[in-house]
Amino acid sequence: SYGTPKDRKRICKSLKGYTVSSLLHRDAYLGVLRLMQVTDDTVSIHKSLFQELLTVPKETNDGQGEDEPSGMLSLALSDNGSKLFLMVLVQDDDARMKYFDPYERSILTKIPYIVEKGIEIPTSKKDPELRRNELLKYISNALETMCIENVDQLLRSVPGSRVLKELYCQNPRDRVARVVSETVSNSNDSDGSIFEDPVGHRCLKNMILHDAKSSTDSCISKAL
Repeated sequence: SYGTPKDRKRICKSLKGYTVSSLLHRDAYLGVLRLMQVTDDTVSIHKSLFQELLTVPKETNDGQGEDEPSGMLSLALSDNGSKLFLMVLVQDDDARMKYFDPYERSILTKIPYIVEKGIEIPTSKKDPELRRNELLKYISNALETMCIENVDQLLRSVPGSRVLKELYCQNPRDRVARVVSETVSNSNDSDGSIFEDPVGHRCLKNMILHDAKSSTDSCISKAL
């Protein structure tokens, strides 16, 4: 339960500067995800945890960006780290939990509670869907930009393609569709065609299937 709201705020502050490394850790990522689930003060999550993800990498002396990928890209390409984005992107509970294994699901229950004298007492008051929307709002624009700038890498990565697909399905966007289409068209045999890539082609298929079920404009299908 992470104690009282003040305790959770204190834990958020203690993780400041360690968000990416914790989410890339074999086990620590679960602690961060659970903290996001039980903290009603989403502003604290934003200031202490998300701000690290939104920070642009420092430039080197020659004026070029560092070779290391940004925090958001590192997480998107990571099996564990990408689950932060999937937690806030996917609206449907059942669809979201398909990305988590049974052990993770046993920890990341929808409504956390403690048991006192045989009574289940919720450890947070905020509606989970409201919390998810608030958290998504903090990173939505930066996440879209990261995906647009790294479409080829994401399409060829299992965790990355999941993030890209869910970003698109959460709110079909012309910008994302256009860049995906251009990336697919520009991929060739020497680089490995996206259509022939075992991960990339499945991601495209799922985006097109989403278009087929959606009542909104079929952005990806039209762009392709």
